[in-house]
Amino acid sequence: MEAAARPVDSATAAELLRELGVHRRLVAEAEAAELELVYAWAISHPALGEGGALSADEFLGGAGTPGVAAFTAEPLAGVLRVSPASAQALLADTVDLVHRLPRLWDQVQSLEVPVWKARRIATATRSLSLAAARWVDRQLIGAAGSIGAAALDRLIALAVARVDPEGQKDREAAARSRWDVELTHRRDWAGTSELRAVGDTVALGEVMDRINADANALAGAGDDDAVGARRVKALVSLAREGVDQLAFGFAREDVASSKARTSAPRQAIKLYVHASLADLATLSAGSGEVAVAEVEGFGPITSDLVKQWLGVTKVTVTPVLDLADNPWSPRHDPPPRMRDQVVLRHRGCVFPFCGRDARSGDLDHVMPWDPNHPTEPGTTPDNLAPLCRRHHRAKTNGRWRYVVLTDPATDPTDRPGHPPEHLWTGPHGQTFLVTGGRTVALGEP
Repeated sequence: MEAAARPVDSATAAELLRELGVHRRLVAEAEAAELELVYAWAISHPALGEGGALSADEFLGGAGTPGVAAFTAEPLAGVLRVSPASAQALLADTVDLVHRLPRLWDQVQSLEVPVWKARRIATATRSLSLAAARWVDRQLIGAAGSIGAAALDRLIALAVARVDPEGQKDREAAARSRWDVELTHRRDWAGTSELRAVGDTVALGEVMDRINADANALAGAGDDDAVGARRVKALVSLAREGVDQLAFGFAREDVASSKARTSAPRQAIKLYVHASLADLATLSAGSGEVAVAEVEGFGPITSDLVKQWLGVTKVTVTPVLDLADNPWSPRHDPPPRMRDQVVLRHRGCVFPFCGRDARSGDLDHVMPWDPNHPTEPGTTPDNLAPLCRRHHRAKTNGRWRYVVLTDPATDPTDRPGHPPEHLWTGPHGQTFLVTGGRTVALGEP
């Protein structure tokens, strides 16, 4: 018997995307309504014992949330088909949103922020005081619904650290307590084992840079093993430096070249630290007060950790860049200073909802660079935007197009030095506005 044709079988690509958009809104409405029902279930089961005395059986949420009676989660778990632990987490997130993050709760109900993002924020802020949670709630207004998961996690971590620097200091101490080196022998008995190290970010970065430099030197000396194998040889030689013996399992020529390569140039670790003037004042004052800075790629760190890193690492201070400046280069590839300027303007890939680290991606000419007319519009910060490699290819080969709507250097209505607005159009007619890492969907296909 031939299956009946479904309406979607004959739908165009644009029609499918439109229908998906309709269903996504229906799902969002259902999830928001479900959260309201979960809250109603929670407050209908207060943590009250006999005679109205407060029972502390189930304080699921953070400070400022009402207690919930013991075993409230079990019936909820049954109807939602989840584990009791998952139901407890849902109850905790819901009461936190209502009582500790009211602005975020309102945005969930208006479908501006999906439930999964709101719950992520509630979980991450549970250890904060009520006042601190309300501060984070204010900081995330307008951002939570318009950025991707990775960018949201970075924003949450930074907000939590800034409102509770002592808590960030405790988290750093807890992380240090987990430092270790572990050797695991694989079960396949093929003569290969695994060495795992957890430790200081800068110290391990220096070790990895040395390993890479030595592995490259081995290749230059004629070692044709894969780069991973050369890194292992470099690590073993580094551990045995100064010991007059052959590295077990290495050929003599490998060891000779590994000794010769000790003069291989080492790449300096480069950290991009973003701090306010107040944080810098705290850092230099030595008053014992804890401030928080943001390190690109590593998230928030305390001023104590910044001081520690500065004390053991060679530091180079580079001049502050004027983000509103718009220099011109005759070449296709921007010079390093211009690249830094563009990366600092945007911080992430400007493709809708992406936001991957701009430093690891490409710089794209929004208006194509013409070698015959390099000044129109040419290589300037205003005509460059960071795109990760995937979305650079999507723009070049995938029929995605974008234009700059505001020019931060010339538009008096815009704030100088702040990222311009990019209007994207997808291959099936969708349009998105991306500004400062935030994406707003403007139109369906």
